[in-house]
Amino acid sequence: MNRHTLQITMFSMIVVATAVFGACTWPRADPGADTEAEYIRNRYGIIVHYTFGCGGGQRYPGTCNVDGSIPESLDEVADNFDAEGFARDMVAFGVEYVIFTPYHASMNTLYPSKEMDNWRPGHTAKRDVIRDLINALKGTGIKLYLYGHVNDGRDFSPEDRVATGFTDPPRARSGMTS
Repeated sequence: MNRHTLQITMFSMIVVATAVFGACTWPRADPGADTEAEYIRNRYGIIVHYTFGCGGGQRYPGTCNVDGSIPESLDEVADNFDAEGFARDMVAFGVEYVIFTPYHASMNTLYPSKEMDNWRPGHTAKRDVIRDLINALKGTGIKLYLYGHVNDGRDFSPEDRVATGFTDPPRARSGMTS
């Protein structure tokens, strides 16, 4: 990721000072770390919402291409992410941690998932961006935290809401579909 690319996508990055998040479900770049205690000690980090939007003219366009165009697919977004370049930029910024969004609007995951494919076909990337990011940050001293929310059904299309049970309030709150 070059400086020009970073400037174009800077609108989706927010510098944060402190917050507390739960433990990640992916292996961490530093699996021996005491996540909460180390996170609280950190002072400078970046949160990145690198996402594929809802598509279909819905309200969240997601990450734009360098030329300002909107990606056509989740795989295009995943394939365009330069994990090694991103890691180099984070080192240059001097951050202690990165909070990265593995999915957001419409739960388009930046990693392959058989469970998600069963639940919502077509909403998982073929490339595992999260694994690539973990590998790229190893050895940099930068900690990786993943931000995701379990119930993102408010961004689903009406058809996806019916198919996943997000039209039934008790099931929507639990994230369960059966």
